[in-house]
Amino acid sequence: GYRDASKKGAKFHNGEMILEKYGDYILWRQIIDYAIEKPNNIIFITDDEKKDWWYESKGKTIGPRSELLNEFKYKTNMEFYMFNSDVFMKEAGAIYSESFSDNSITEVKEVRSHYFNFEQNDKELTQIYLSFQTRNLIHQEDVFDALDRFFHGRLGTLDIKKFTVIKGILVAEMFLNVLDSFDSEGRLAINEELEDHFDVYDVEFLEFKVVFLN
Repeated sequence: GYRDASKKGAKFHNGEMILEKYGDYILWRQIIDYAIEKPNNIIFITDDEKKDWWYESKGKTIGPRSELLNEFKYKTNMEFYMFNSDVFMKEAGAIYSESFSDNSITEVKEVRSHYFNFEQNDKELTQIYLSFQTRNLIHQEDVFDALDRFFHGRLGTLDIKKFTVIKGILVAEMFLNVLDSFDSEGRLAINEELEDHFDVYDVEFLEFKVVFLN
C-alpha cells in the first residue's frame, strides 16, 4: 500500500473509521489471516491497478509483486494468485469450460471503470465543503471522529485538502460525502450545530464555513 501513503482522507464502515492510506494494508492482512485460519490457497480478484500490487516489466503486467508472494508464502505456507476481473473470467472459463461472451467481459470492464462514480450519482449523497481555523490544535483523527459522530455514522468519505499550522493557528479544508439528504432548515443550522458539537474537543474556532455542493 505504499502508493497510498500520501492519502489524507478517511472512509467510514459499520461505525469504524479507516484512514484511506491504510486501506490496502488492512485488506492484505485480512487475506493473510483468512489463509492461515482456513487454511486455504487464495485467489484474489482486484481491479486496483497500482504498482504496489502488480509487478510490471516493459509495460506489461506480469503478476503480483514478488514481495507479496514471498510474504504470503512465508506467513501462510499457502499459494496466492491474483487477477483482475476480466482476466479471471477468461482463465476460469478455460479451466471450467464456461463460455463467457465478449459482451459479458466488456460489461465487467465497464462496471470496473464506473465503480467509483456510483456513489457520486446516489441521490442521497450530499457533498459538503468544510473549512475552519482554530487556535487549538486538534488531530486529524479527532476531526474524523467528531464529524462521523455528528453525521450519525452517515459520513461516507472525507478528503482533507489542507491541515496545516500557521503561526499557531490550525487551518483546515476538506470535502465530505455524507450519505444523507438535508432539508433547507438543516442546511441553515449546520454551521452553528457543528461548532457546538466540537465543544467536547475544547476547540475554539476563529473561522468556520460549511458549503453544500449539491
